[in-house]
Amino acid sequence: MTIPPIGMTPDEIMATLRRFKAHDMDWQSGRVFAYVYQPRETAAAVVRDAYMLYLAENCLDPTIFPSIAQLERDVVRMIAGLLQGDEQVAGNVTGGGTESILLAVKAARDWARAHRPHIAQPEMVLSRTAHAAFHKAAHYFGVKPVVVAFDPVTFEADVAAMRAAITDNTILLVASAPCYSQGVIDPVPAIASLAREYGLLCHVDACVGGIYLSFLRKLGYAVPPFDFSIPASHPSLWTCTNTDIPPRALRLSSTATAPCGGIRCLLRPTQPAIPYQPDGSQFAVGWTDCRCVGDPAPPG
Repeated sequence: MTIPPIGMTPDEIMATLRRFKAHDMDWQSGRVFAYVYQPRETAAAVVRDAYMLYLAENCLDPTIFPSIAQLERDVVRMIAGLLQGDEQVAGNVTGGGTESILLAVKAARDWARAHRPHIAQPEMVLSRTAHAAFHKAAHYFGVKPVVVAFDPVTFEADVAAMRAAITDNTILLVASAPCYSQGVIDPVPAIASLAREYGLLCHVDACVGGIYLSFLRKLGYAVPPFDFSIPASHPSLWTCTNTDIPPRALRLSSTATAPCGGIRCLLRPTQPAIPYQPDGSQFAVGWTDCRCVGDPAPPG
């Protein structure tokens, strides 16, 4: 494959792209459970317009495109409210669930370096059902993953096993809401309580659950606590990440913070993300979807 000496016509390009897509899964017919989150057509139309409006802009420097920073702030505040957070919740749009998890583990490691410098080999305790990205984060940031068994009947994280795995080097406990493997919600309040007891940080991987569970709760379903309504495990950091916003699975890394500013303080003040500088269209899509669809399950 080489760059063609003569450019293709627009019709040729579109015909080729459609041919490439011919064997992709037809997600619009409802045959794909994940990966694409489809809003209703009225919302999809305005989302497409918003995407094109911000197609060329990016968030590499928010002083150049301050509207993108505003879109991010608005989305974070809307989702923080959905997750029952207060004004101390901060957050960032990320490139995906893996980056959100990377941010959480890096923030915990950096917090430990600042507040527990005697720990030479930090550890995090997580269930075997936790997402594989935690192991990637452990490898990147030098945090030892201490993997414990799950309940063989409920598939929930085994809190007793997590307690037994805590050592003087532990800095972080991980919970899932739900876990990626079985779709089961871990006993988040019990894990958060354990973190408080030992003075540890606690991270909740709420991929998909951040949105779905919040609305199920509003619709009257019995949903166990998993979000910022649970008392923080430590005044500096209590994270709940990977909140999906359709249609492009926009992700947030949200943090309940005290004066240190959480992830924004523990990473870089102006560019908290790791490798990813999203294009402005991603922010516009998330903002537009929240504002267009609205809250379909308001309280009361």
